[in-house]
Amino acid sequence: MDKDKDIPPKTTQETELALSKLRDNAINGLLKEGREASFTSSATPTKDGLSVATSNDKTNEKDQFQITGATSESYRPSFSSAYPVGVGVSESADFKIVDGSKVENDHVKFASGLYLDGSFDGSKGTIDISKTDAGGKQLQTAHADYDRTGHYSGNTTGAVWQIQDSKYGNVNINEAVTGQPNGSTEYRGVIRDKENHILGIVDQTYTTDQHGNLKTVSTEARKSKYQGQVMPPTD
Repeated sequence: MDKDKDIPPKTTQETELALSKLRDNAINGLLKEGREASFTSSATPTKDGLSVATSNDKTNEKDQFQITGATSESYRPSFSSAYPVGVGVSESADFKIVDGSKVENDHVKFASGLYLDGSFDGSKGTIDISKTDAGGKQLQTAHADYDRTGHYSGNTTGAVWQIQDSKYGNVNINEAVTGQPNGSTEYRGVIRDKENHILGIVDQTYTTDQHGNLKTVSTEARKSKYQGQVMPPTD
């Protein structure tokens, strides 16, 4: 059986939100201040959710946030032209991220393809994340179309994120997420503006335990040697 199919949806969603928050923190410094960043994080599952402790590799500043929430899993038909027969299956959930005095409410929705013969295709789909503060003010909307087929190998998922963020603005991130032979996973994202000029690179390497819970994460945001250009970076 595919290992990913044994991981509860809530665990997958907590991991995605934790990785997203860590990337946002690094991207914000790069885009707003031109400051490159490197963070090391460890995650611990709790009875309520996921706790993530982070250290800034350059300043040794510490931070910790907690992700909690009960999934509102709803496997239901989702009509979309993105799938061969225009039908998909969606699943949504709500989470809260508490970072000191800051509270963030996240709504996450996954959708994947369903074929006429009843088979399920999880290799292509969409992810939507909506983030608001405790008062309901919109912090970020993020939409991704992901694909494990095409020019990607069997252990790589490619995605294009369209992000509108209240802090660092509107960007696109072309990402590739690749499982490594040692069990870790590597993330590479190329940050671009709406005209496709390269704004920087964000890298993550993370590990999970046998149950799919996030364990360790290293996150780095840096300038590209192709900074400001419209071309695919190879650095």
